[in-house]
Amino acid sequence: METKERRGNKDKRVLIVDEAEAAVVRKVFAMAAGEEGRPVGIKAIACYFNERGVTRRGRPFSTGSVHNLLSATTYYGVHYFNQNDSRNQQPRPPSQWVSFAVPAIVPEEKFNAVRALMQSRDPKRMPPRVANGPTLLAGVVRCGYCGAAMIQNTGKGGRYRYYCCSRKLKEGITSCRGIRMPMERLDDIVVSEVAKRVLEPTRLTEMLEVYIRTGAEREAGNRDRLAKLRRDHEEARASITRLLELVEKGVMDAEDASLRERLTNLKVRRDELGREATELQKHIVSGEPQVTPEKIERLTRLLHDKLLSGSDEFRQAYTRLIMDEVIVTEEEIRISGSKAVLARCASEDEIPAAPAVLSFVQEWRARRDSNPWPLPSEGNALSS
Repeated sequence: METKERRGNKDKRVLIVDEAEAAVVRKVFAMAAGEEGRPVGIKAIACYFNERGVTRRGRPFSTGSVHNLLSATTYYGVHYFNQNDSRNQQPRPPSQWVSFAVPAIVPEEKFNAVRALMQSRDPKRMPPRVANGPTLLAGVVRCGYCGAAMIQNTGKGGRYRYYCCSRKLKEGITSCRGIRMPMERLDDIVVSEVAKRVLEPTRLTEMLEVYIRTGAEREAGNRDRLAKLRRDHEEARASITRLLELVEKGVMDAEDASLRERLTNLKVRRDELGREATELQKHIVSGEPQVTPEKIERLTRLLHDKLLSGSDEFRQAYTRLIMDEVIVTEEEIRISGSKAVLARCASEDEIPAAPAVLSFVQEWRARRDSNPWPLPSEGNALSS
């Protein structure tokens, strides 16, 4: 704090940002949000600073201190006091906390996104193999017979890995005939076929030319979609307000973990809807993306590199960027992807960073404009 002015015999003091500490805080949030590559976990963040001799207020970083930092609303501009009873130092219920505005160090939108990512990595909510494992098609590949996710299964003491129908594994053969496919084989088939049939400059140019030519037909639909996005955005804001009102009235407990998770998810949804509406508004005003042969060449070269020779984490992330679903049966493999995503990537000066998947929801579809890229059955028959 510093003295802003003196009134009589009293100093009026204000909070100011310690720029040295603020730089560390911004770095922590940037690493957690994946701004410099893939999102970095709490333990890895603590190790990063400790290995470089960086301390926080004279103390080394720990998983607890990083978690607390990433959870503190103070850093996006809302601080609470009266959190503890001064007589016995016991925590007070959040309904008795008093909030006031402080200088923000990170945007609230980034804070909410990081909190949602932390929640999604909770082992109670997301299988660790999906969040951190090297399984290329995790969260994307599905059984073509029952629609359930195909998950990792091992054999011979872990020496062999397979994609298996999760429903068959959990409920038995009476629930689904299922399929069991060697993981490396399915990964190779999917990546090689996408590289050959989609990520080839001539083929991708043809796909995007057709997509862009039909832009006029989509314009009316885009305006309807923009109106819906705005309605949904307003509903998300209203839902947040209603939850907070229930807390203020004592109907809901502010310390309830499910309430906090619901608020975080609503805030992320509000931010995502607002961002999507803004981007769609710009799209409507500016028209269809400008795609050039040079940009397509650059896009295909980069995606080839990321999918064929990138790290396991980047291969998985870029798989989710360009593929919505991989449906597998004994007769065929069917891949669905978004031409809109490819068109946007091909129109930008830089390829967007691979997305971090925030939650594990088996029936969730990231994009509504998915278009199938069917693979022929020849040569792709699978053994059960």
